Amino acid sequence: MRHLFSLVCQGSAIDQATNNFSIFNIVHQIVGRGEKRETDEAGDSEPVGLPFPCHLITVWQLESNEESFLGEQLMEFVSPEGNLLAHATLGIDLRGHQQYRNRIFMEVIPFTTSGEYTFRIYHKSNDADEWTLSDTVPLRLQVEFADTSETEEPA
Repeated sequence: MRHLFSLVCQGSAIDQATNNFSIFNIVHQIVGRGEKRETDEAGDSEPVGLPFPCHLITVWQLESNEESFLGEQLMEFVSPEGNLLAHATLGIDLRGHQQYRNRIFMEVIPFTTSGEYTFRIYHKSNDADEWTLSDTVPLRLQVEFADTSETEEPA
């Protein structure tokens, strides 16, 4: 089994009659506004949620010499500092099919700072113990932070 591709988009649809898959608005960068968060002594801040509904699409395919594959996909969303912010595990079932699609829906993107975030895509068969890295998908978040400091009113 091999990984064909992974991408982030704002929407997708499957035609019920043909099983064709349509992908809408591929995303590689998000520009938004947020509130600056308090940081701890190490300078780290808790993730904030940026409302931005999107899908992570992954497509898998059997190799020509394979008859089936049954396993799992792991998605990790990692900050520019390398911290794990979100993860999800989905099944991969290539019994009786040549290709298999997974869609992970995210209503909110967790972020800590502006920079390049990464979706890491792993897979493993049901009889394997170790995950294999299949792909990485970069997502640049550029967040303008609102100034929430208190200002004095003029007298």
